[in-house]
Amino acid sequence: MLGLAARNWKLFYRDRGVVFFSLLGPLIIIGLYILFLKTTVVPELPVTGSAAEELLNNWIMAGIIASATVTTCLSGYGTMIRDQQSGISKDFTTAPISRSAIIGSYLLNSIVIGTIMSLLTVVVAELYVLAYGGHVMSALQLLKVLGIVVVSVVSAAGVLAVVASLIRTEGAFSGANVAIGAAIGFVVGAYIPIGSLPTEVASVLKTLPSTHSAMLLRQVMLEGPENLAFAGAPASVRSEFDQTMGVVFMVNGSQVTPLQSAAYLVVSGIVGFALAVLIMRARRKGG
Repeated sequence: MLGLAARNWKLFYRDRGVVFFSLLGPLIIIGLYILFLKTTVVPELPVTGSAAEELLNNWIMAGIIASATVTTCLSGYGTMIRDQQSGISKDFTTAPISRSAIIGSYLLNSIVIGTIMSLLTVVVAELYVLAYGGHVMSALQLLKVLGIVVVSVVSAAGVLAVVASLIRTEGAFSGANVAIGAAIGFVVGAYIPIGSLPTEVASVLKTLPSTHSAMLLRQVMLEGPENLAFAGAPASVRSEFDQTMGVVFMVNGSQVTPLQSAAYLVVSGIVGFALAVLIMRARRKGG
């Protein structure tokens, strides 16, 4: 299985177009942020000056990292789609390799690619914050972000494995990449803060794992900037900001804890993997 996963990994990085589309979502978000989102959101913040800019930069970077865990994992399944369309996957079934190992290699490939690309996004995000006069995260915060990224990638890889298992052609897969890349900014609350959306829409978004990934990342990345920006301000001001900007989630009047969100990510990933394996096995048996 590891040998097949390594082969899939090499094929992914050999195709520059696939690598580009894996970062389409983050690129769209950063482009919109630079063009007009930044000037739209800043005036609405309860703080001003450099504190407001650092706060907003970290907020948007958390959303970009969360979106990267989704788009890069989906692109990681591109090799599986090509193998199916070209007939290579049928050749694998005649080799002395178990079906579980073949399926597992694609899933592992998505996780490895998602983790590598998302961590690179973290580095770029920190450089962006630093370039605009912000502060880099502490070692402990970076470790927390690393943990959140890994859990988010496993979750996204599991959920998207279901999507990939239902796609049969490269054309359909490219369409899915573009659609998800364009929509992910909305899902993670980067285009419009989740607290500014209608209650019904916000409630639906809170059921999606990637939204919880963005929330967890914001809690870590905004801790320092919020302490500076809201120093001396009433606790209610910071609380309102957190709920509006998706730093915390309220469900049925109770705040969702980080542990609950992390558990939700893990469970969604496991369920997704299980469903995808069942679908792919059924398809292989059915020819």
